Amino acid sequence: DDLKAFSAALHARDMCFVIDAVVNHMGTIHSTADVSQMYPFNETGDYHTLDIGDRAFDEYVLQNPVGQGPFCSDCSNYTQVQALGVSALGSDANHPMGCQAGDYFCPGYNETRVHSGWFFSLGDLNQSSSRVQEETINWMRWMVATYGIDAIRLDTAAYVPNEFLAALQDGIGVPIMGEVVTSNMSYHASFESDPSLGGRRVLAGVLNFPVADVAKAAFCGASYPLPPELSGARYNLTRLGSDMERQYTSGLYADVDTLANFVDNHDWVPRIRHLCTNIELRIRNALAWVMFTRGAPIIYYGTEQDLSCWSECRESMWQTGYDEDTTLYQFFKVANAIRKEQNMSTAPAVVEYADERKMVFRRGDVFVFLNNMDVDGPVTYPVPPPEGLAYGWWVDALTGDEATFKEGGYAALDAQPKVLVREAHILSGGAIARSVPLLPLLLGVAVACSTEAWTVLPVARW
Repeated sequence: DDLKAFSAALHARDMCFVIDAVVNHMGTIHSTADVSQMYPFNETGDYHTLDIGDRAFDEYVLQNPVGQGPFCSDCSNYTQVQALGVSALGSDANHPMGCQAGDYFCPGYNETRVHSGWFFSLGDLNQSSSRVQEETINWMRWMVATYGIDAIRLDTAAYVPNEFLAALQDGIGVPIMGEVVTSNMSYHASFESDPSLGGRRVLAGVLNFPVADVAKAAFCGASYPLPPELSGARYNLTRLGSDMERQYTSGLYADVDTLANFVDNHDWVPRIRHLCTNIELRIRNALAWVMFTRGAPIIYYGTEQDLSCWSECRESMWQTGYDEDTTLYQFFKVANAIRKEQNMSTAPAVVEYADERKMVFRRGDVFVFLNNMDVDGPVTYPVPPPEGLAYGWWVDALTGDEATFKEGGYAALDAQPKVLVREAHILSGGAIARSVPLLPLLLGVAVACSTEAWTVLPVARW
Protein backbone atom coordinates (compact mmCIF):
# COMPACT_ATOMS: atom_id res chain seq x y z
CA ASP A 1 0.00 0.00 0.00
CA ASP A 2 2.88 2.37 0.76
CA LEU A 3 4.33 1.76 -2.70
CA LYS A 4 0.96 2.39 -4.32
CA ALA A 5 0.62 5.63 -2.37
CA PHE A 6 4.11 6.65 -3.42
CA SER A 7 3.30 5.97 -7.08
CA ALA A 8 0.08 7.98 -6.84
CA ALA A 9 1.92 10.91 -5.22
CA LEU A 10 4.47 10.96 -8.04
CA HIS A 11 1.78 10.92 -10.72
CA ALA A 12 -0.10 13.71 -8.95
CA ARG A 13 3.05 15.79 -9.47
CA ASP A 14 3.27 14.86 -13.16
CA MET A 15 6.25 12.63 -12.47
CA CYS A 16 7.05 9.08 -13.54
CA PHE A 17 7.76 6.06 -11.36
CA VAL A 18 10.80 4.06 -12.52
CA ILE A 19 11.98 0.91 -10.74
CA ASP A 20 15.20 -1.06 -10.95
CA ALA A 21 14.54 -4.70 -11.87
CA VAL A 22 16.65 -7.83 -12.42
CA VAL A 23 15.67 -10.71 -14.68
CA ASN A 24 19.14 -12.20 -15.19
CA HIS A 25 19.48 -13.91 -11.83
CA MET A 26 17.95 -14.66 -8.44
CA GLY A 27 19.56 -14.71 -4.99
CA THR A 28 22.35 -16.84 -3.57
CA ILE A 29 22.08 -20.55 -4.31
CA HIS A 30 24.35 -23.21 -2.82
CA SER A 31 22.03 -26.22 -2.92
CA THR A 32 18.74 -27.61 -4.18
CA ALA A 33 17.33 -26.65 -0.79
CA ASP A 34 18.15 -23.01 -1.60
CA VAL A 35 16.39 -23.38 -4.94
CA SER A 36 13.23 -24.60 -3.20
CA GLN A 37 13.06 -21.28 -1.32
CA MET A 38 13.06 -19.19 -4.51
CA TYR A 39 9.71 -18.04 -5.83
CA PRO A 40 8.52 -18.64 -8.46
CA PHE A 41 11.73 -20.21 -9.76
CA ASN A 42 11.98 -23.08 -7.31
CA GLU A 43 13.10 -25.85 -9.68
CA THR A 44 16.71 -26.58 -10.63
CA GLY A 45 15.69 -26.56 -14.30
CA ASP A 46 14.98 -22.85 -13.99
CA TYR A 47 18.73 -22.15 -13.76
CA HIS A 48 21.66 -22.41 -16.12
CA THR A 49 24.04 -25.29 -15.47
CA LEU A 50 26.69 -24.63 -18.09
CA ASP A 51 29.41 -27.33 -18.13
CA ILE A 52 27.70 -29.33 -15.38
CA GLY A 53 28.70 -32.60 -17.07
CA ASP A 54 27.75 -35.61 -14.96
CA ARG A 55 27.74 -33.70 -11.68
CA ALA A 56 24.63 -33.39 -9.56
CA PHE A 57 23.19 -29.87 -9.14
CA ASP A 58 24.34 -29.63 -5.52
CA GLU A 59 27.89 -30.57 -6.47
CA TYR A 60 27.84 -28.05 -9.35
CA VAL A 61 26.79 -25.08 -7.23
CA LEU A 62 29.09 -26.01 -4.34
CA GLN A 63 32.03 -25.90 -6.75
CA ASN A 64 30.96 -22.34 -7.65
CA PRO A 65 30.14 -22.18 -11.37
CA VAL A 66 31.29 -18.55 -11.42
CA GLY A 67 34.87 -19.66 -10.84
CA GLN A 68 35.05 -20.57 -14.52
CA GLY A 69 34.13 -16.98 -15.39
CA PRO A 70 31.26 -16.01 -17.66
CA PHE A 71 33.56 -14.76 -20.45
CA CYS A 72 36.62 -16.89 -21.06
CA SER A 73 36.54 -20.37 -22.57
CA ASP A 74 39.36 -21.71 -20.41
CA CYS A 75 40.22 -19.38 -17.55
CA SER A 76 42.65 -21.92 -16.10
CA ASN A 77 45.21 -20.41 -18.47
CA TYR A 78 44.88 -16.99 -16.88
CA THR A 79 45.26 -15.33 -13.49
CA GLN A 80 41.76 -15.27 -12.03
CA VAL A 81 40.69 -12.18 -10.14
CA GLN A 82 37.10 -12.28 -8.93
CA ALA A 83 35.39 -8.95 -9.53
CA LEU A 84 31.59 -8.96 -9.67
CA GLY A 85 31.79 -12.43 -11.15
CA VAL A 86 34.13 -11.42 -13.96
CA SER A 87 37.41 -13.31 -14.22
CA ALA A 88 40.15 -10.87 -15.22
CA LEU A 89 42.50 -12.34 -17.79
CA GLY A 90 45.73 -11.39 -16.07
CA SER A 91 47.94 -9.05 -18.08
CA ASP A 92 45.64 -9.52 -21.08
CA ALA A 93 42.66 -7.93 -19.33
CA ASN A 94 41.21 -5.05 -21.36
CA HIS A 95 39.25 -3.51 -18.50
CA PRO A 96 40.34 -2.63 -14.96
CA MET A 97 37.97 -5.30 -13.68
CA GLY A 98 38.46 -7.86 -16.45
CA CYS A 99 36.82 -8.46 -19.79
CA GLN A 100 33.31 -7.09 -20.17
CA ALA A 101 30.36 -8.16 -22.24
CA GLY A 102 31.04 -7.29 -25.88
CA ASP A 103 34.85 -7.34 -25.52
CA TYR A 104 35.29 -9.73 -28.43
CA PHE A 105 39.02 -8.96 -28.60
CA CYS A 106 39.58 -10.55 -25.19
CA PRO A 107 41.43 -13.90 -25.40
CA GLY A 108 38.96 -16.76 -25.21
CA TYR A 109 35.88 -14.51 -25.14
CA ASN A 110 32.77 -16.68 -25.14
CA GLU A 111 29.29 -15.23 -25.57
CA THR A 112 27.71 -18.43 -24.25
CA ARG A 113 29.33 -17.76 -20.89
CA VAL A 114 28.06 -14.19 -20.95
CA HIS A 115 24.49 -15.49 -21.14
CA SER A 116 24.83 -18.69 -19.12
CA GLY A 117 27.56 -18.04 -16.54
CA TRP A 118 26.72 -17.14 -12.94
CA PHE A 119 27.64 -14.03 -10.99
CA PHE A 120 29.30 -15.51 -7.93
CA SER A 121 26.61 -17.74 -6.41
CA LEU A 122 23.59 -15.82 -7.76
CA GLY A 123 21.34 -18.33 -9.49
CA ASP A 124 21.45 -17.49 -13.21
CA LEU A 125 18.00 -17.82 -14.75
CA ASN A 126 17.62 -19.96 -17.85
CA GLN A 127 15.69 -17.77 -20.27
CA SER A 128 15.51 -20.59 -22.82
CA SER A 129 12.96 -22.21 -20.50
CA SER A 130 9.40 -21.34 -21.50
CA ARG A 131 8.43 -21.44 -17.82
CA VAL A 132 11.10 -18.84 -16.95
CA GLN A 133 10.07 -16.66 -19.88
CA GLU A 134 6.37 -16.71 -19.03
CA GLU A 135 6.78 -16.23 -15.28
CA THR A 136 9.23 -13.35 -15.75
CA ILE A 137 7.03 -11.47 -18.20
CA ASN A 138 3.91 -12.09 -16.12
CA TRP A 139 5.65 -10.87 -12.95
CA MET A 140 6.87 -7.67 -14.55
CA ARG A 141 3.50 -7.04 -16.20
CA TRP A 142 1.85 -7.47 -12.79
CA MET A 143 4.31 -5.04 -11.17
CA VAL A 144 3.63 -2.42 -13.85
CA ALA A 145 -0.13 -2.73 -13.52
CA THR A 146 -0.29 -3.01 -9.73
CA TYR A 147 2.03 -0.11 -8.87
CA GLY A 148 1.54 2.20 -11.84
CA ILE A 149 5.14 1.86 -12.97
CA ASP A 150 6.05 4.02 -15.95
CA ALA A 151 9.45 2.62 -16.94
CA ILE A 152 12.00 -0.03 -15.95
CA ARG A 153 15.73 0.28 -15.44
CA LEU A 154 16.90 -3.28 -16.18
CA ASP A 155 19.97 -4.42 -14.28
CA THR A 156 22.56 -6.73 -15.97
CA ALA A 157 20.71 -6.60 -19.29
CA ALA A 158 23.83 -7.59 -21.25
CA TYR A 159 23.74 -11.06 -19.68
CA VAL A 160 20.29 -11.88 -21.01
CA PRO A 161 19.76 -13.02 -24.64
CA ASN A 162 18.30 -10.33 -26.88
CA GLU A 163 15.51 -12.63 -28.04
CA PHE A 164 14.13 -12.71 -24.52
CA LEU A 165 14.77 -9.02 -23.88
CA ALA A 166 12.73 -8.18 -26.99
CA ALA A 167 9.88 -10.40 -25.81
CA LEU A 168 10.02 -8.78 -22.39
CA GLN A 169 9.91 -5.27 -23.86
CA ASP A 170 6.99 -6.24 -26.10
CA GLY A 171 5.17 -7.89 -23.23
CA ILE A 172 5.08 -5.32 -20.42
CA GLY A 173 3.81 -2.14 -22.07
CA VAL A 174 6.33 0.39 -20.64
CA PRO A 175 9.85 1.40 -21.78
CA ILE A 176 12.82 -0.59 -20.54
CA MET A 177 16.24 1.04 -20.20
CA GLY A 178 18.93 -1.64 -20.10
CA GLU A 179 22.19 -1.63 -18.15
CA VAL A 180 24.73 -2.71 -20.77
CA VAL A 181 28.23 -2.16 -19.40
CA THR A 182 30.50 -2.17 -22.43
CA SER A 183 32.81 0.04 -24.46
CA ASN A 184 31.83 -1.68 -27.72
CA MET A 185 29.43 0.79 -29.36
CA SER A 186 28.00 -1.52 -32.04
CA TYR A 187 27.41 -4.24 -29.45
CA HIS A 188 25.82 -1.63 -27.18
CA ALA A 189 23.52 -0.45 -29.97
CA SER A 190 22.34 -4.02 -30.63
CA PHE A 191 20.36 -3.85 -27.38
CA GLU A 192 18.12 -1.27 -29.03
CA SER A 193 18.00 -2.94 -32.45
CA ASP A 194 19.76 -6.24 -33.15
CA PRO A 195 21.10 -6.87 -36.68
CA SER A 196 21.44 -10.57 -35.90
CA LEU A 197 17.67 -10.66 -35.34
CA GLY A 198 16.92 -8.92 -38.62
CA GLY A 199 17.00 -5.46 -37.04
CA ARG A 200 14.35 -6.34 -34.47
CA ARG A 201 13.80 -3.74 -31.77
CA VAL A 202 14.98 -5.04 -28.42
CA LEU A 203 14.82 -2.49 -25.58
CA ALA A 204 13.49 1.06 -25.64
CA GLY A 205 16.85 2.44 -24.46
CA VAL A 206 20.20 1.68 -22.88
CA LEU A 207 22.44 3.33 -20.30
CA ASN A 208 25.12 5.05 -22.34
CA PHE A 209 28.21 3.40 -20.88
CA PRO A 210 30.44 3.68 -24.00
CA VAL A 211 30.26 7.48 -24.01
CA ALA A 212 29.74 8.04 -20.26
CA ASP A 213 33.08 6.38 -19.53
CA VAL A 214 34.75 8.62 -22.10
CA ALA A 215 33.07 11.73 -20.62
CA LYS A 216 34.31 10.99 -17.11
CA ALA A 217 37.86 10.63 -18.38
CA ALA A 218 37.58 13.68 -20.65
CA PHE A 219 36.32 16.09 -17.99
CA CYS A 220 37.98 14.74 -14.87
CA GLY A 221 40.69 12.28 -15.85
CA ALA A 222 40.54 8.98 -14.00
CA SER A 223 42.04 7.93 -10.69
CA TYR A 224 41.63 4.26 -11.63
CA PRO A 225 43.30 2.28 -14.45
CA LEU A 226 41.73 2.91 -17.85
CA PRO A 227 41.36 0.16 -20.45
CA PRO A 228 43.44 0.65 -23.61
CA GLU A 229 40.44 1.86 -25.62
CA LEU A 230 40.06 4.82 -23.21
CA SER A 231 43.72 5.62 -22.66
CA GLY A 232 43.61 8.64 -24.98
CA ALA A 233 40.40 10.05 -23.49
CA ARG A 234 41.89 11.48 -20.27
CA TYR A 235 41.42 15.28 -20.26
CA ASN A 236 40.64 15.14 -23.99
CA LEU A 237 37.28 16.41 -25.22
CA THR A 238 38.20 15.58 -28.83
CA ARG A 239 37.52 11.89 -28.23
CA LEU A 240 34.25 12.65 -26.45
CA GLY A 241 33.06 14.84 -29.33
CA SER A 242 33.95 12.14 -31.84
CA ASP A 243 32.03 9.46 -29.94
CA MET A 244 29.01 11.73 -29.53
CA GLU A 245 28.94 12.46 -33.25
CA ARG A 246 29.27 8.77 -34.06
CA GLN A 247 26.20 7.99 -31.99
CA TYR A 248 24.26 10.80 -33.67
CA THR A 249 25.15 9.99 -37.27
CA SER A 250 26.23 6.36 -37.65
CA GLY A 251 22.76 4.86 -37.71
CA LEU A 252 23.82 2.26 -35.15
CA TYR A 253 21.10 3.24 -32.68
CA ALA A 254 17.38 2.87 -33.23
CA ASP A 255 16.74 5.79 -30.87
CA VAL A 256 19.47 8.19 -29.73
CA ASP A 257 17.02 10.06 -27.49
CA THR A 258 16.70 7.08 -25.13
CA LEU A 259 20.42 6.75 -24.51
CA ALA A 260 20.79 7.47 -20.80
CA ASN A 261 23.77 9.71 -20.03
CA PHE A 262 25.48 9.90 -16.62
CA VAL A 263 28.77 10.48 -14.83
CA ASP A 264 27.78 9.01 -11.45
CA ASN A 265 26.46 5.57 -10.60
CA HIS A 266 26.26 3.05 -7.77
CA ASP A 267 28.95 0.61 -8.89
CA TRP A 268 32.70 0.44 -9.15
CA VAL A 269 33.91 3.92 -10.05
CA PRO A 270 33.99 7.06 -7.88
CA ARG A 271 31.31 9.69 -7.69
CA ILE A 272 32.01 12.62 -9.98
CA ARG A 273 33.07 14.84 -7.07
CA HIS A 274 35.73 12.36 -6.01
CA LEU A 275 36.76 11.69 -9.60
CA CYS A 276 37.19 15.42 -10.29
CA THR A 277 39.13 15.86 -7.02
CA ASN A 278 36.63 18.50 -5.86
CA ILE A 279 37.43 20.86 -8.75
CA GLU A 280 34.10 22.66 -9.09
CA LEU A 281 34.65 23.82 -12.68
CA ARG A 282 35.17 20.28 -13.94
CA ILE A 283 32.29 18.92 -11.89
CA ARG A 284 29.92 21.58 -13.24
CA ASN A 285 31.04 21.11 -16.86
CA ALA A 286 30.72 17.34 -16.63
CA LEU A 287 27.21 17.60 -15.19
CA ALA A 288 26.26 20.18 -17.83
CA TRP A 289 27.28 17.60 -20.43
CA VAL A 290 24.92 15.09 -18.78
CA MET A 291 22.02 17.54 -18.71
CA PHE A 292 22.36 18.93 -22.23
CA THR A 293 23.85 16.26 -24.48
CA ARG A 294 21.37 14.30 -26.55
CA GLY A 295 19.65 11.52 -24.62
CA ALA A 296 18.05 11.11 -21.21
CA PRO A 297 20.12 12.63 -18.39
CA ILE A 298 20.59 10.61 -15.22
CA ILE A 299 21.50 12.37 -12.00
CA TYR A 300 22.46 9.92 -9.25
CA TYR A 301 20.97 10.71 -5.85
CA GLY A 302 23.26 12.73 -3.62
CA THR A 303 25.24 14.37 -6.40
CA GLU A 304 23.26 17.53 -5.73
CA GLN A 305 24.24 17.22 -2.04
CA ASP A 306 27.97 17.08 -2.90
CA LEU A 307 28.36 13.47 -1.78
CA SER A 308 31.76 12.04 -2.61
CA CYS A 309 33.12 8.51 -2.34
CA TRP A 310 35.53 6.17 -4.05
CA SER A 311 33.52 3.05 -4.96
CA GLU A 312 30.21 1.26 -4.40
CA CYS A 313 28.65 4.65 -3.59
CA ARG A 314 25.34 3.81 -1.93
CA GLU A 315 25.45 6.14 1.05
CA SER A 316 22.45 7.26 3.06
CA MET A 317 21.35 10.82 2.27
CA TRP A 318 19.17 11.87 5.21
CA GLN A 319 22.18 13.24 7.07
CA THR A 320 22.42 15.98 4.39
CA GLY A 321 19.06 17.40 5.45
CA TYR A 322 18.00 17.40 1.77
CA ASP A 323 19.56 20.83 1.37
CA GLU A 324 17.94 22.77 -1.47
CA ASP A 325 20.49 25.57 -1.33
CA THR A 326 23.58 23.71 -2.49
CA THR A 327 25.21 25.01 -5.65
CA LEU A 328 24.52 21.81 -7.57
CA TYR A 329 20.90 21.59 -6.43
CA GLN A 330 20.37 25.07 -7.85
CA PHE A 331 22.32 24.15 -10.97
CA PHE A 332 20.06 21.17 -11.67
CA LYS A 333 17.02 23.34 -11.02
CA VAL A 334 18.24 25.76 -13.68
CA ALA A 335 19.37 23.11 -16.16
CA ASN A 336 16.13 21.15 -15.98
CA ALA A 337 14.11 24.31 -16.56
CA ILE A 338 16.22 25.15 -19.61
CA ARG A 339 15.70 21.68 -21.07
CA LYS A 340 11.97 22.07 -20.69
CA GLU A 341 11.68 25.68 -21.86
CA GLN A 342 13.91 25.12 -24.90
CA ASN A 343 12.23 21.79 -25.86
CA MET A 344 15.56 20.00 -25.69
CA SER A 345 14.40 16.51 -24.72
CA THR A 346 14.39 15.26 -28.32
CA ALA A 347 16.07 18.16 -30.13
CA PRO A 348 18.66 17.10 -32.74
CA ALA A 349 22.34 17.43 -31.82
CA VAL A 350 25.48 18.41 -33.72
CA VAL A 351 29.01 18.62 -32.35
CA GLU A 352 30.27 21.98 -33.67
CA TYR A 353 33.79 21.89 -32.24
CA ALA A 354 36.01 19.85 -29.94
CA ASP A 355 39.65 19.96 -28.93
CA GLU A 356 41.44 18.65 -25.85
CA ARG A 357 40.15 21.42 -23.57
CA LYS A 358 36.96 22.79 -25.16
CA MET A 359 33.76 21.52 -26.75
CA VAL A 360 30.75 23.11 -28.43
CA PHE A 361 27.60 21.27 -29.43
CA ARG A 362 24.20 22.42 -30.60
CA ARG A 363 20.78 21.13 -29.61
CA GLY A 364 18.31 22.60 -32.07
CA ASP A 365 18.70 26.38 -31.58
CA VAL A 366 20.60 26.03 -28.29
CA PHE A 367 24.42 26.15 -28.16
CA VAL A 368 26.31 24.46 -25.30
CA PHE A 369 29.91 25.49 -24.50
CA LEU A 370 31.92 23.22 -22.18
CA ASN A 371 35.54 22.78 -21.11
CA ASN A 372 37.70 20.75 -18.74
CA MET A 373 39.71 23.64 -17.27
CA ASP A 374 40.84 23.33 -13.66
CA VAL A 375 41.42 27.08 -13.13
CA ASP A 376 38.76 29.71 -13.74
CA GLY A 377 39.27 32.50 -16.23
CA PRO A 378 38.19 33.75 -19.68
CA VAL A 379 37.70 31.07 -22.33
CA THR A 380 37.41 31.76 -26.06
CA TYR A 381 35.55 29.17 -28.09
CA PRO A 382 36.37 29.40 -31.84
CA VAL A 383 32.76 29.00 -32.88
CA PRO A 384 30.98 32.03 -34.37
CA PRO A 385 27.28 32.70 -33.86
CA PRO A 386 24.93 31.25 -36.48
CA GLU A 387 25.00 33.04 -39.80
CA GLY A 388 22.44 35.78 -40.20
CA LEU A 389 22.08 36.56 -36.49
CA ALA A 390 23.44 39.84 -35.14
CA TYR A 391 25.91 39.84 -32.26
CA GLY A 392 24.32 40.51 -28.90
CA TRP A 393 21.15 38.48 -29.54
CA TRP A 394 22.43 35.58 -27.50
CA VAL A 395 22.36 35.15 -23.72
CA ASP A 396 23.57 32.47 -21.33
CA ALA A 397 20.40 30.78 -20.07
CA LEU A 398 22.23 29.61 -16.95
CA THR A 399 22.85 33.18 -15.77
CA GLY A 400 20.90 35.54 -18.03
CA ASP A 401 24.16 37.29 -19.03
CA GLU A 402 24.50 38.59 -22.58
CA ALA A 403 27.05 36.72 -24.70
CA THR A 404 30.04 38.50 -26.22
CA PHE A 405 31.45 37.51 -29.61
CA LYS A 406 34.70 38.69 -31.11
CA GLU A 407 37.14 37.54 -33.75
CA GLY A 408 34.74 34.91 -35.00
CA GLY A 409 34.23 33.21 -31.66
CA TYR A 410 32.44 33.29 -28.33
CA ALA A 411 34.41 35.06 -25.60
CA ALA A 412 33.21 33.62 -22.30
CA LEU A 413 34.20 35.60 -19.23
CA ASP A 414 34.82 32.46 -17.16
CA ALA A 415 35.18 28.70 -17.48
CA GLN A 416 31.72 27.83 -16.19
CA PRO A 417 29.50 25.89 -18.64
CA LYS A 418 27.49 28.13 -20.95
CA VAL A 419 24.14 27.49 -22.61
CA LEU A 420 23.43 30.17 -25.22
CA VAL A 421 19.89 30.79 -26.39
CA ARG A 422 18.21 33.50 -28.43
CA GLU A 423 17.17 36.35 -26.16
CA ALA A 424 13.58 36.05 -27.33
CA HIS A 425 13.51 32.51 -25.90
CA ILE A 426 14.31 33.56 -22.35
CA LEU A 427 11.41 33.33 -19.96
CA SER A 428 9.88 36.61 -18.84
CA GLY A 429 11.69 38.12 -15.88
CA GLY A 430 15.25 37.50 -17.07
CA ALA A 431 17.28 34.40 -16.28
CA ILE A 432 15.30 31.26 -16.68
CA ALA A 433 16.91 29.70 -13.65
CA ARG A 434 15.32 31.63 -10.85
CA SER A 435 11.65 30.84 -11.14
CA VAL A 436 11.16 27.25 -12.31
CA PRO A 437 11.06 24.45 -9.69
CA LEU A 438 13.26 21.39 -9.90
CA LEU A 439 11.45 18.56 -11.66
CA PRO A 440 13.14 15.35 -10.48
CA LEU A 441 12.90 14.15 -6.89
CA LEU A 442 16.56 13.06 -7.05
CA LEU A 443 15.74 10.21 -4.69
CA GLY A 444 16.39 7.41 -7.09
CA VAL A 445 13.09 6.66 -8.79
CA ALA A 446 11.35 9.76 -10.08
CA VAL A 447 11.38 11.49 -13.45
CA ALA A 448 9.34 14.18 -15.15
CA CYS A 449 6.54 12.23 -16.77
CA SER A 450 6.30 13.13 -20.44
CA THR A 451 5.76 11.45 -23.77
CA GLU A 452 8.71 13.39 -25.20
CA ALA A 453 11.51 11.66 -23.31
CA TRP A 454 12.63 10.70 -19.86
CA THR A 455 13.90 14.03 -18.58
CA VAL A 456 15.96 12.90 -15.61
CA LEU A 457 16.31 9.29 -14.53
CA PRO A 458 18.24 8.73 -11.32
CA VAL A 459 18.94 5.06 -10.66
CA ALA A 460 19.80 4.85 -6.99
CA ARG A 461 19.24 1.39 -5.56
CA TRP A 462 17.15 0.81 -2.46
